[in-house]
Amino acid sequence: AVVSTQSTGTICSAGKMFGVTGWRVGWAYGAAPLIEKLYRVCTVDTFGCPTILQEAVAGMLQRERICTNPDNSFLVQFSGILSCNLAKLTAAFQAANMPVLRADGGFFLSVDFTQRKFVFQECSEYLASTETEDVKMAKWI
Repeated sequence: AVVSTQSTGTICSAGKMFGVTGWRVGWAYGAAPLIEKLYRVCTVDTFGCPTILQEAVAGMLQRERICTNPDNSFLVQFSGILSCNLAKLTAAFQAANMPVLRADGGFFLSVDFTQRKFVFQECSEYLASTETEDVKMAKWI
């Protein structure tokens, strides 16, 4: 699929990417009109992120861009690691006869587990729950 660079932006999270849960620091890039609209939302919505954490992430990204050979870049290597992990997960779910739906443009997937029966689904707590199957599965995982 061809994606227009004028209508597509990317939003990233340092908390997710670098395992620093709770930092609430991220960045975005894309066409100027998109970023301007995002900026308007963020000025109203963003709160609670200490300046020192913002500076730490900005400094790391700048150092990565300036000091690193692109072939040795953490960000390039990280993307490769995520791609490999996604392929392994996809293969494992498919081998377990659970269809996988991959998202375009990310490292996310949805798994249809409705045709499988798991041992935990036979326990009384699971059977007594009035929650939907996806919520019960997420809690079990």
